[in-house]
Amino acid sequence: MNNKLKLTIKFAVSVTITALMVFFAEILNEPEIIFPEIAALTVGAFITPRMPWNVTPIRMLILMSLSALMGYGLSVFVPLPLYIKVVIAFTVCILTLSAAGSTMLPMISAGVLPLLTNVQSMIYPISVLILTAIIIGVRALLEKYKLTDEIIFSVEKPEPKEELIRKIWLIIIFAAVAGVAISSGMIFIIAPPLAVVFAETAYIDSPVHKAPFRFFLCIVLCAFAGTSCRLIFFDLFRMPMTVGVTVSVSAAIFLLVLFHKPFPPAAALAVLPFIINESAVALYPFQVTIGAAVFISLNLLYKKAVNKGIFIRIVNWIIDFVKSTQIIQPQRKPVPTEKDMAEKYDEFVMPVEVVTETPVKESNIRRRL
Repeated sequence: MNNKLKLTIKFAVSVTITALMVFFAEILNEPEIIFPEIAALTVGAFITPRMPWNVTPIRMLILMSLSALMGYGLSVFVPLPLYIKVVIAFTVCILTLSAAGSTMLPMISAGVLPLLTNVQSMIYPISVLILTAIIIGVRALLEKYKLTDEIIFSVEKPEPKEELIRKIWLIIIFAAVAGVAISSGMIFIIAPPLAVVFAETAYIDSPVHKAPFRFFLCIVLCAFAGTSCRLIFFDLFRMPMTVGVTVSVSAAIFLLVLFHKPFPPAAALAVLPFIINESAVALYPFQVTIGAAVFISLNLLYKKAVNKGIFIRIVNWIIDFVKSTQIIQPQRKPVPTEKDMAEKYDEFVMPVEVVTETPVKESNIRRRL
């Protein structure tokens, strides 16, 4: 089987799974079944030459499901401001991935999406679980018939200081950008797929660093493709959402293949416009453009700083400074004074009993004489 036929089959499988997701959401009247990141998972699992995430099938299922459940729980049960909940979700995902030794970055989208779209139904995490399981099953079939390579997994063991720096960078920068986005009402600057883009480009060896503008262009074009399909097929002609999503995802995958940059998060950005409010659709691609530019640019600067050893020097300086203070040093005993030494000496010297002689009376002496 030649490569073109293989790609055509995988292309059809990717579009079909995403379209079926939207179809069942429409006939069941449950919009929370729609999980845009499924488009990204299909691209990563089927279209890319090899799996872009370091993860086993079972870890993929667990990480995606737990993240979706966490996002649902934060959305429904935690009475905190949106900003705090979004930062919590992002932070938990980053720390979980580090602890699991995995790079299954789409779990970030699964955790952040229900907060930005105000998910209130348990159907959402159930949908993520089922859809992820379907992708894993289809991937296994493709491997069986030699249509794609087998998954090779190895636990990530990065250098501790570098990993600590990367996590701190991600959390601080995302928190800052999220604060601006939410306070200004332009929440799609931190659209869930863009949060994945930000985490992906924070890896020094990310392919995005080799051609950042091309990846940026793919992201922007996919966002505009999704918005156009939403406005034309769904809002203007009132056609079923399944039709619009099918055209949108097909266009997105075609663009990614055309640019030779099958970047999974870009495909998710082509589906996201179909589940947001109609009033926000027109500005959606512009907000995505701003977010993509900010995140990619900052991580390009981050890579330069890492290569020059700036962050490592800062961390080493902080460690040396802390060690030089009394904060972590063991408490030293005070130098004893002469008085203390004298008291210590008295404690160990045995008391000497003084024996006095009984004086002899002078009269007795005379008698003896």
